[in-house]
Amino acid sequence: MVGRWELEDMDWDGQRDCGNEWDDLGVAISCRVIVSLQIPRDSDYTIEVAAWIGWQSDEAQSGPGALRVWAPMPEDYYREGDTWYRDMRAPGFDGRDAPNPDNSLRWLARRIVADGRFAEAAVKFWWPAILGTEVAEPPEDEADADFAGRLLASNAQSAEVERLARGFRHGFGGGRPFNLKDLLVEIALSRWARAESTADGDPVRLAALRDAGMERLLTPEELNSKTAAATGVELDRRLPDPHTGLTSPSHLRDDGVRLLYGGIDSDGVTERAGDMTAVMAGVARNHAARLAGAIMLRELHLLPTRQRRLFRHVELATTPASEFGDAFEIEAASWDDRETASVGGHLTAGDVVARLSYVNDHWEEDLPDYNLRLDQLELRNAAGRVVATRELEDLDEVPCSSKGWNGGRRNHHVLWCDGMLEVPLTVPADGRYSVDVVAWAEHADERLADLQILVESDMERSVGAAAFRRQLADLHRDLLGVAVAPDSAEVDEAFQLFADVWRRKRESGEERDICWPAQCRWWDDLRFFEGIDGAPSPVWVEGENGYDRWEFGHDPVWEFLEDKRADHNYVSRTWAVVLAYLMTDHRYLYL
Repeated sequence: MVGRWELEDMDWDGQRDCGNEWDDLGVAISCRVIVSLQIPRDSDYTIEVAAWIGWQSDEAQSGPGALRVWAPMPEDYYREGDTWYRDMRAPGFDGRDAPNPDNSLRWLARRIVADGRFAEAAVKFWWPAILGTEVAEPPEDEADADFAGRLLASNAQSAEVERLARGFRHGFGGGRPFNLKDLLVEIALSRWARAESTADGDPVRLAALRDAGMERLLTPEELNSKTAAATGVELDRRLPDPHTGLTSPSHLRDDGVRLLYGGIDSDGVTERAGDMTAVMAGVARNHAARLAGAIMLRELHLLPTRQRRLFRHVELATTPASEFGDAFEIEAASWDDRETASVGGHLTAGDVVARLSYVNDHWEEDLPDYNLRLDQLELRNAAGRVVATRELEDLDEVPCSSKGWNGGRRNHHVLWCDGMLEVPLTVPADGRYSVDVVAWAEHADERLADLQILVESDMERSVGAAAFRRQLADLHRDLLGVAVAPDSAEVDEAFQLFADVWRRKRESGEERDICWPAQCRWWDDLRFFEGIDGAPSPVWVEGENGYDRWEFGHDPVWEFLEDKRADHNYVSRTWAVVLAYLMTDHRYLYL
């Protein structure tokens, strides 16, 4: 025994942490007391406390009491400048003490690296980070259906791990030993990482190669960063608080969404999900659907071709069946001043359609309605000879159109509220042709009516179809990381999806506006308009109850977008569907 303390004889001022009374022996009841002990030398000690339960009342009591004896670490166990706690064992590794306790970490690192197991352990540590699966372990039960395949995989991967460990230990290709960058490159270039498919039908070999190939589900943070880098748009991207400098997390970085998509919070959830679940698939679909319209608004409506990240081969006037076309401001305000708008290009013999659209309909209260009036269409060959004429008043009325009568002298067709006329034509022979349209319009102010003339043939041979296929091949490369030809089966499938959705949208008569209904959620990204000429910037709003935030001013943004949201040919909204389709492809969601 090195010491004995009678608790009733001690000075308890400042040492008692409870509000209870003391009994007649001076022992605290149901509280915490602190006893300072003097330890003569470093060693192992046992603390014994004599205690019992004594009730202050004669009434019957039941239940045991609980006593906890706890010896916290004295401050002397760590002093300023120490590299090791004084109550712990001396630092060492594999049975050997560090020669200098004050510099043990450097010695430990050298000992670990010199250990023959280090190189192999390093390979096994980084293998799943790149390939997405752990190194195959030998199977234990020969009765398993895939025992032979798993055994083959284990033996083959063990040999690969040994090869990589040897190269890591001695240096790859004459390089420096233990160069981690070289190791990561070698793992990524190994046959286990680069494998894509096998033509061998052997079931054992197929089972062994089941996990071959570098395919790993992107983490929420990686998917968020990939989308922002590839498209320039990020869901729920915020700006720093001007007072605190703090920034709220974007959609996939937010705690709730991140955990739903298999992420971690380094607290309750510490392991990432490696396999897609139904809930995670729903998060991925929501991510793609909420972004697709905004991406198309930015790419096709707001940015010039040279500044776009994705859509470099198509424009808003490019349809899967388009041959050529253009838009014109109609300055003529009466039939007497009528003017001719003309577009031209190469056409193949056969049937084509000229589509005439009023693309900037405008209405204001207390002002006359703005209407576009069309009289006649002519098809001319390269020599300027008229090969077909259509009196447009002879066409049937369609939505947003009517027959017009000009002062009792001339019939014509009137387009209003974004109306469109389809004029069928027959091209007699291959060659260059022009389509001429006679038009005029009301002018209640300085605004001019815009007439779009678009000539379409079919989706098998049109110029537009070729442009669409080149664009789809580029999207497969930019988003999915695969090289496909414009006439490949994958492009065929995506092109057919576009064609089906596009036909349905054009025949439905839906609003020709990429933002109606709310399909282009530009307000979810506070950096959405960066780099766009004339676009408004978000402003800091001091809200009520401390709810301060960045936001776009409602009127400035809608005024800026007023004449930029129109999607008269339904291509932008259809591209949004195809874009969401590609952004939910497993090659987009996986590394």
